[in-house]
Amino acid sequence: MWRHQLFALAAAGFRAVAPDQRGYSPGARPLEVQAYASDRLTGDALALMDVRGAERFHLVGHDWGGQLAWLIAADNPHRVATLTMLSRPHPAAFARAMAEDPEQAKRSRHHKAFREAGAVARLRQDNFKLLRAGLEREGIAPEDIDKYFRTLGEPGALEAAINWYRANNIASAAIPPVSVPTLYIWGYRRRERRPARR
Repeated sequence: MWRHQLFALAAAGFRAVAPDQRGYSPGARPLEVQAYASDRLTGDALALMDVRGAERFHLVGHDWGGQLAWLIAADNPHRVATLTMLSRPHPAAFARAMAEDPEQAKRSRHHKAFREAGAVARLRQDNFKLLRAGLEREGIAPEDIDKYFRTLGEPGALEAAINWYRANNIASAAIPPVSVPTLYIWGYRRRERRPARR
């Protein structure tokens, strides 16, 4: 997702890192559900910054990476210089919206569905037809969708992705406010779907 932005950030003089997170690379797919608990996932991100020698850093997040970015910024304000968040509310606000707003609960129903016993088998049906349709509705380019499913088709990859949901109940998140400077970006319009390249 971030490959285009990395080039732009490098051209602007930043050293930018966008790693595959736990479960998305063949050598980093633990089998146990609890291996995907948020403290393990945030620990991975902080360890990566340690290895890179980044005492303080700017942090950008979206979707699950956004959930983790909020946690990192809340628990480690001395390390995070700024936080930039794309379309992922603070976890306490997200949990409140899921509990109080039926429309948000409907949009986020996959969080519950992915925790169900048969989720992996359902999602794998017909070459990931259900997941592909969701990405197409979001306007994701077909070549990017194909890349996602090449990864999710690898042994253990879909199970690892589902374990992010099974190990963490974001609907009951109790996270303190974030004190670091934060830019929050929320888009109201979906990107126009691009025609497939021939």
